[in-house]
Amino acid sequence: MLVLGYGRIGKALCNLLAGFRGDFTVTARKEKDLTYISVNGYKGIHTEDIAKEIHKFDIIINTIPAIVLTKEVLDRVKQDAIIIDLASIPGGTDFEYAEKRGIKANHALSLPGKLFNYSASSVIYKILRENSILESE
Repeated sequence: MLVLGYGRIGKALCNLLAGFRGDFTVTARKEKDLTYISVNGYKGIHTEDIAKEIHKFDIIINTIPAIVLTKEVLDRVKQDAIIIDLASIPGGTDFEYAEKRGIKANHALSLPGKLFNYSASSVIYKILRENSILESE
């Protein structure tokens, strides 16, 4: 799993995923944030390196409120990957191009800001279950 961005939402999401002992990598653009990522025991990559690394991930969760999942980056995404975009408007995914490529991209923009953390995490859980990433109970 790849978490794009280590701001407020990215940090909260990483804490949640770590609690589930999830295997994830998180991106950041500041060296200070990459240091915190490492200190917290997470795998980190620089945001500039997304295009080089994105082919490795089955689930991509964006928290960056700028288009980072561009056509060029989406061309490197696995065909069966799932994208969940949680960023504030305008979001960070070229949804039109993702759809053309047949990539499942869930448009949940501003979700964490509108809901409590528990509610946001339950929606992410539901999306993952609906896409057969997690087994049903």
